[in-house]
Amino acid sequence: MASPILTPGNNAEWVGSRKMVGRDSDGNYRILAINSDGEIVSVATSDIYGVDNDGQPVQPLLVDGGNQVTISRPHWEVHEGDFWTFAKRIAAVANDATTDFLIVAGATMVPHAVVTLGVTANCWADIYAAPNITDPGTEITAVPNNGASTQTPVTKAYYGPTVADTGDVAMEIVLPGGQKSNAIGSVARPTSEVILPASSSWLLRVTSKAGAGATADVGLLMEFYEYAPSAG
Repeated sequence: MASPILTPGNNAEWVGSRKMVGRDSDGNYRILAINSDGEIVSVATSDIYGVDNDGQPVQPLLVDGGNQVTISRPHWEVHEGDFWTFAKRIAAVANDATTDFLIVAGATMVPHAVVTLGVTANCWADIYAAPNITDPGTEITAVPNNGASTQTPVTKAYYGPTVADTGDVAMEIVLPGGQKSNAIGSVARPTSEVILPASSSWLLRVTSKAGAGATADVGLLMEFYEYAPSAG
């Protein structure tokens, strides 16, 4: 753990909006930051955090050659071992047949997720935000993006759930990929993450439109980290 370079109440002052500087033993000004334990430290150390408007450590900073280097929150979560991927492939979905995936957010932690769909032929994708599920189906294992991590998420994912009622559709998506011998496939990925509400379930239903007598392979890739419902 880095040692604070100032003693409480001495040599610290605010400049500008949220920038804090202090003087070292030679009387030189040095930029300070807050580490994950809330200690005031020099930016020459690692694992440095910025400070939000409530004075809480946020957005990690790395140090490279004495320079602050910001990284995104998802990137930081990978380093911390708190970032996971659900991945599942369903082969040969017949024309007009469907395959279902179920995402379940917990009560204590909710996923911040980016969902990618890959198909080998034309498909439709529909997302239902309040389905009635009688059996969740087969669980998909969450794989940590940091291979050294042994942490597990609260969020669950399944394929093949038993659906009593889909409820109203929340999103309707077209996945172009061609039909029959002209099928070339496609991948759909949003440009930003989505946050599921606490204790909610989202049903993702993919319908093959590969053409009469043809099939489509469907792949789900969901990358996510988690925060308490009131955070993030």
